[in-house]
Amino acid sequence: MSASKEQMDPENQEYLPEAIIRLHRELPEILGPDAPIFLAELDRRLAQGDSNDLMELFRRYPAAHQRLQEKIDLVTQEREEKILRGSRGLFGDPHPSPPRPQGSPGFSYRCNTASGTHWVALFEVTRRDLVGRALCPEHNEPLTLKRR
Repeated sequence: MSASKEQMDPENQEYLPEAIIRLHRELPEILGPDAPIFLAELDRRLAQGDSNDLMELFRRYPAAHQRLQEKIDLVTQEREEKILRGSRGLFGDPHPSPPRPQGSPGFSYRCNTASGTHWVALFEVTRRDLVGRALCPEHNEPLTLKRR
């Protein structure tokens, strides 16, 4: 199996979305003039949701790939520490919100649906309704901007 087609570790697959969210702000600086092409391709592949396809894109850009691996390692370490501490989040919530990326302003959108609540990163919002409210990319429902 070639290096560009090697399968991703299932544990890393689980942490890949959060690692990409944390890395997203740094990508223009890391990639320089290649950033617009890379980011367009990244958005397309994120929509498809194939982790191995995403990793193949990052492997074409060694600096971005290295930084992504560092972010995956950081997310893995944080999750392991949280498990060891037995943390269940604020007031026993078994699904604490993920930690904010370093240097982020601390805002995200919250989507409340009948199936539950989830958070949407600012850069993930691609549509707005007629009055300008951000819409959830998954549910097409208006989002609430919250400081995290």
